[in-house]
Amino acid sequence: FLPLLFLSEKDAVAVTRLPDPSYLESLENILARPLPELHCLDEDEIKSSFHKVRSWGHSLQVEAWAHRHGLIYEMPQWQCTVDVNSKAYSFENSPKLPGSSLLKNFAEIESWIAKGSKKKVLKSCFGVAARGNFIVDNSLEKNKGQLLSFLEEQWEKGYPVIGEPWVKRVLDFSTQWEITPEKEVNYLGATQMINNKKGQYLETIAGPEKIIFPDNILALEKHKEEAFKLLKMISHEGYFGNIGVDAMLYVSAEDGKTICLHPIVEVNARQTMSFVAMRFQELTHPELCLCLSYVPNKKNNKGLLPFSLSRCNGSLQNFSRQLIFVPK
Repeated sequence: FLPLLFLSEKDAVAVTRLPDPSYLESLENILARPLPELHCLDEDEIKSSFHKVRSWGHSLQVEAWAHRHGLIYEMPQWQCTVDVNSKAYSFENSPKLPGSSLLKNFAEIESWIAKGSKKKVLKSCFGVAARGNFIVDNSLEKNKGQLLSFLEEQWEKGYPVIGEPWVKRVLDFSTQWEITPEKEVNYLGATQMINNKKGQYLETIAGPEKIIFPDNILALEKHKEEAFKLLKMISHEGYFGNIGVDAMLYVSAEDGKTICLHPIVEVNARQTMSFVAMRFQELTHPELCLCLSYVPNKKNNKGLLPFSLSRCNGSLQNFSRQLIFVPK
């Protein structure tokens, strides 16, 4: 349902189940504009009304669905999409945090954990929103069973693990881009991100860059330079479509004072929540900063997503979280 927040009324959104009409009325009032058409995926009507499909991220399932309905669906070679989404790809092709390493076996893990800072983080290649992270200290004995299970799961799939020192984060932010099939790299905008202590996504701040980056414009520009170089490389790999690049400012471990830029934390070769927040802010409050938060569901929330959907068997699926926005 996220595309309802930024698409025009000339577009349409296909979903598995239609929401209660009251949700659509409420959302139309919030947006103060007509919504895109809403269709169920199994409707024959889609074929006659529209000719092209875009999705949140490139998908073999969407490609097969589009083919069945005679619709155009453009996507890169699937392996290309997999490769550039891997954290290993951005790790190997962009600046690294001091003391970080790509780890492929347990001997490398033992040696790496014994060095440097006590607290570190291991990242799987395809974890999202920090859910593929494992935090360790300088002792292998603590949570060793869970650690071994985490490592074996990744290595059995043939993926390395990224090891990085745990740093004190000052600012998380991201930039949004689009790569064309002709290999052009277009900058779309930037947002701030608020994460919890484990690095998991909580909210996004979107607005004019001079307002949301009052003291960090130079860091943003340096990040954009590094991101552009990486994205040009990705375009020559054959990838095209939406792509988000995360970055952060952190406190140097050497003196505990200097603020440093880690220009490429990870790359998300798809649309992202920051992309949604940016587009939503541009369309609804172009002069203001907005904060979009993914929060526990409450009846008094003016939610941007449905509170529930009816299943095929008639039962109700209630959702525990909701997307809300407030001026920042």
